[in-house]
Formats: sequence, C-alpha cells, structure tokens
Amino acid sequence: MSNLFKYKIPLDADSTRQEQNKNEATYPYAIPYLAFLLVCTITTTIFSAIVIVLDYCFPGSLDGTYLKLFF
Repeated sequence: MSNLFKYKIPLDADSTRQEQNKNEATYPYAIPYLAFLLVCTITTTIFSAIVIVLDYCFPGSLDGTYLKLFF
C-alpha cells in the first residue's frame, strides 16, 4: 500500500482536451430529443385539456368513443 501513490503522472493536455470534446459532443444530440419530448408533452396536455372541457361542458359528447375509456 505504501507504493500505491509513489508515481505521480501529470495529466496530459491532449487527453484533457479529448475528454472535454467527448463530453461536449454528447450535448448537441440531446437537444432534439428534449425538444421532441417537450412538444409531445405539450400536445398531450392540450389534447387532454380539450377532452376534459368537452366532457365537462357536453357530458354525452364522448359516449361511444374510445376517449371515454381514458377520461
């Protein structure tokens, strides 16, 4: 155990840059997925709000539809 930290190897500047570039490269790919998730969530929320308002204002309007199963 005493020789575990005997050799101190300095970090190489090139390896540090490669690690930073690798981390930066993953972020641009995440943006389209997050945008798609946000659009899907907003669309689902608006659709659900419309169905809930329809069900509240016109109680019989959803009878006989598949929407009645979910709301």
